[in-house]
Amino acid sequence: MERWYNLGTMKKLLWIWLILGLAIAGCTSEEVGAETPTLAEDLTILVTPYATKIPVERQAPTPTPSPTLTPPPLPTPTPFLHIVTEGETLIGIASYYGVSLEALQVANADVNPNFLSVGTQLVIPLEIEAEALSPAEPAVLPVTGGEVACNTDRGGGLWCFWEVTNSLAQPVENLAGVVHLYDREGEILLSQPAYSLLNLLRPGETFVLGTYFKPPLPDWRSAQGQITSAAAANQVGDRYLDTQVSSVNIQLGEGNELASRVSGTVLVTGLDEGVWPAYLWVVAMAFDDTGQAVGIRRWEAPEEALGDAVDFDFVVYSTGGWIARVEILAEARSSVP
Repeated sequence: MERWYNLGTMKKLLWIWLILGLAIAGCTSEEVGAETPTLAEDLTILVTPYATKIPVERQAPTPTPSPTLTPPPLPTPTPFLHIVTEGETLIGIASYYGVSLEALQVANADVNPNFLSVGTQLVIPLEIEAEALSPAEPAVLPVTGGEVACNTDRGGGLWCFWEVTNSLAQPVENLAGVVHLYDREGEILLSQPAYSLLNLLRPGETFVLGTYFKPPLPDWRSAQGQITSAAAANQVGDRYLDTQVSSVNIQLGEGNELASRVSGTVLVTGLDEGVWPAYLWVVAMAFDDTGQAVGIRRWEAPEEALGDAVDFDFVVYSTGGWIARVEILAEARSSVP
């Protein structure tokens, strides 16, 4: 009984082991076919970094800046100034510079033409001069200009004088120019009008144009002159009177080598009934021993002294060296328009 029990028990155990073996074999076959990842493979997947696109800051090479060329400034009208002296009128100044009266009034809207004070500064719109002249008439006649001589005064200002010769066969009116101060590179620093103290320059005559630069002055290196107005004088015999300077006395260096006293008489011809001098001017031009102009001055005859013989006596001063010689010119305008 016990043996059967044992045998029966053994048989049951064998059947159980057989079933378990078949079950295990089937399970193993399914797992291999599925190629289930191993633990090592799982770990590899977990620790593999994700490649993100991280921006990298790169230092670009600094380019060497190429030099930039500064374009030259466009030409603009230069405001030329005229200082009113005694006896001048607005229409006379406009005629002197060859501009229209209307243009002169527009450029000086704050100036009362009926009360023109001595010392008033007027802006001369010389840039419209070419338009004011007839197309058939040249804007500037080819008069001859020499070198510009400049002297600094005690106040730091600059006097500049410029000799101009009428080398033409015809008389010239409205003679005017401009003096430019240049720097080392040849660029214009300042410009000032150089005006004539006479209205008429006859053939062969030389006149000195003068101008003054107020301080402070820039670091200038050279000065040059440019003629801006030189018109042909028409009907000179009808509008101007012939003059002759006589009995001239020039006193040089008597106690002051920078001043010269000039005196004499101006003879006016061509006077008759109804013809009388509207004005009479005498201009003295002073030169040093090198021949450079150092001073100019105009003397105006009083109205009561006008006639066929007018005496003058005045002093011309030097802005530079000692005065070595003085030249004199006279001009008389007819009272008949």
